[in-house]
Amino acid sequence: MRSLAANFRLLLLLAPVVASLPFAWKAVGTRSEDQANQAPLSEHPTLESLRWKEHLKNHPSLAPYSAVLLKLSQKLPLDRFTSLSPHIQQRLAAFTADRLDPNSPVMTLCWAPGISKEAIMAFHVAEEMAAQETALEEKLPKVMASEGDPIIDLATQFNDGDRWRRTATFNSFFERAEQGLPTTLLWGFMRDGTRIEGFNGEPTSGSDLIAFLDEIYDVDDGSDDLTTRPWFSVFQGAFDHIASLTGITYIYEPNDDGARLSNFSRPS
Repeated sequence: MRSLAANFRLLLLLAPVVASLPFAWKAVGTRSEDQANQAPLSEHPTLESLRWKEHLKNHPSLAPYSAVLLKLSQKLPLDRFTSLSPHIQQRLAAFTADRLDPNSPVMTLCWAPGISKEAIMAFHVAEEMAAQETALEEKLPKVMASEGDPIIDLATQFNDGDRWRRTATFNSFFERAEQGLPTTLLWGFMRDGTRIEGFNGEPTSGSDLIAFLDEIYDVDDGSDDLTTRPWFSVFQGAFDHIASLTGITYIYEPNDDGARLSNFSRPS
């Protein structure tokens, strides 16, 4: 009888442990599922690389960008790339090559209405990769990014460490060149035919913005006064909106010196 009581007490002590075993196994299974959900974009990087190489082999138009696209393949799955239109694929390839070229100017993208979210994210992946490459080359401090995470702090980021140094209304006696202080900027339209250096795979050519807008708005014979154009108010409204958000004063300047845009790092 004493032995039976001892065994019974032992069973009572073990009961909570036995009851918790199913939950322990379930917790382990859930953790595995979470890890699977957080797995890399491709669980077989070698196979993904082979798929990319085969795709590039079958698309000669992408051959000039093979090296940069294979580097991009480490971040962007082929299925996401091929879901883009051929035109967007070509532009993404050229954009990636430019972002990885240290001698190429870094441009900020402006998206037209109707562009898909998938296309925007693909370009952002290229920006993240280029930012990471730049950070590694310049050996930025580790505080710039978490260990194991891509360095995205430099992707699509405006330069907030500098400001316009020379403007038509800047006067060092009355205005300090200090970040955050309001200033006045002039804006206008360059003359049609003004030379613009090629970028992102596009050839060097003359500007045709005014003629392009006139064609859209059906302007047959416009005067030299661009403020009379029906499309002028669109630009004026845009600058007025930016001014209301930033405190910067924008003034339209009708005259242009016709200087060609030979350097993207400074205005002509």
